[in-house]
Amino acid sequence: MVDVLAADGAKLGAFDLRHAYAGQLFELELPSPQRQISLRQSMGQGTTWVLTSGAPEALLPHFLMEEGGPSPKQEFEQRLRGVESAQPFGWLQGCVLDALRDLRWRKELHAHLRLHLPDDERLVYEDPRSRPADNEFRSIEETLPVAMMAFERPRHKAIDLAISYWMKGRDAEGCVVGGGSTTCEGSYTVAYPMAAVARLRRDRQLEELAIRQLRLRRDRLASADAIVLRRLPDNRTTYRNWARGVAWYMLGLARTLEVLRDRADLEDLRTELRRAVAWVLPLQRPDGLWNCYLDEPPTQAETSGSAGIATAVAKAANLRLVGEHDKDAARRALAALEDRLTPDGFLRGVSQSNRAGEELQRSGYRVISQMGMGLMGQLMAALR
Repeated sequence: MVDVLAADGAKLGAFDLRHAYAGQLFELELPSPQRQISLRQSMGQGTTWVLTSGAPEALLPHFLMEEGGPSPKQEFEQRLRGVESAQPFGWLQGCVLDALRDLRWRKELHAHLRLHLPDDERLVYEDPRSRPADNEFRSIEETLPVAMMAFERPRHKAIDLAISYWMKGRDAEGCVVGGGSTTCEGSYTVAYPMAAVARLRRDRQLEELAIRQLRLRRDRLASADAIVLRRLPDNRTTYRNWARGVAWYMLGLARTLEVLRDRADLEDLRTELRRAVAWVLPLQRPDGLWNCYLDEPPTQAETSGSAGIATAVAKAANLRLVGEHDKDAARRALAALEDRLTPDGFLRGVSQSNRAGEELQRSGYRVISQMGMGLMGQLMAALR
């Protein structure tokens, strides 16, 4: 907890900072206009770092007025195009990269890629705990940007590192697992980039392995009334109907089927995407979003999972797997997301990066996240 103090020392409020990752933004509504404030950490043992220079203005401490200036929707596009939408490498940054490519913002996409791929040899990044992890992959969540490498930087050596990582991480049935667990993330962060690399290299064996990722996750994680995020080595499951987990599952299906759209032998996976769309639509809230846990209203609306789910619905319609009218649900979601933008275009209402288990996810705690903006950008592109 970081207290915000006026020039005379009076407390104006406090930032509730929980499990924040590098570059994350936080906001506080002040009771009256201020020319100067000071910050004081009042709770917590970790060090709070605040950018003060060398970063885009939008990431530096600043005051905002609600009135005047461009609309939040216009500001959103400006923020997403800029380097201020960059995220830590892996699944967070991958969501943004996919949006930039989908929106055909190539100059901006390449600027983001150069942050981590300074040449065709090196991969430069820090892991989720801000430890240097150059030239290696440490989890299945980190390989999502490999799809963009296949599309935009096909000669980059990190693609070979990813293939090696995937091959070493397979279980007895060929599923690339994380810590021994089968997870929904792998539909999006493994199957989809694996399919992209397979097409780049005309590698039929790798393409079959990508398809296997989706089929095994369907069999292990999905049922008629639930999608679970994880199946643990002892067969227990966790995060039942968690919005972001459902988004990873459905986005992985949709994007992999896009990459492999010419294959006629994937009807079972197309049927699964249709089923997931039909299951998720009745769970949409009246305001256009989905709850953090889809069938648990007390967990409240959550914007990043809603954006990902809506993107998958729109993509299913674009692939003609569901009706064009199903896009109406995605349009309602986009309108609701636009209502949750900050005055300078960042997306509110995102459940925090999943570092503290289900208790935090169920608590209603929400943050600003550029990753969520990436999913929202993907939705905008899918609806165009």
